[in-house]
Amino acid sequence: MPIEFQITILRVQATKRLDDLQSKQSKKEALLLLKEERIQAMSALEQKQWQAKAFVDRHRRQTEKQFAIGKPVLVFQTKMGLMPGKLRFRWTGPYWIVDNKNGTYQVGTLAGEKLPKWINGFRLKPYQGEMPENPFRTDDH
Repeated sequence: MPIEFQITILRVQATKRLDDLQSKQSKKEALLLLKEERIQAMSALEQKQWQAKAFVDRHRRQTEKQFAIGKPVLVFQTKMGLMPGKLRFRWTGPYWIVDNKNGTYQVGTLAGEKLPKWINGFRLKPYQGEMPENPFRTDDH
């Protein structure tokens, strides 16, 4: 394919038989038009991103789980696979909430040992049974 068809400015220059000065002016106008189109595309993209963010924020779960430090919880076991068996219990615990960072929690065992991994709040649920004294309880919590 000839280069005049690939680059619009050269095609215009070839068909209109422009001299060098007119050709330079035409190229400047094309660059200004390109810059303007680019700015319009960026603003349209930004507007679409804000619309998508507003949609996600409207439809996000309003009930994110919040657990207080020192409360007993059960932890969902994800390593059991898709078909763990009909009667197997998928929740382990109880554990104590030891620390909280942005929706992830560090839990501790009943013996007072902290588990090394942090757990997402969606993998926790409150424990309703009887609990012994919390070994992690401090006076400020």
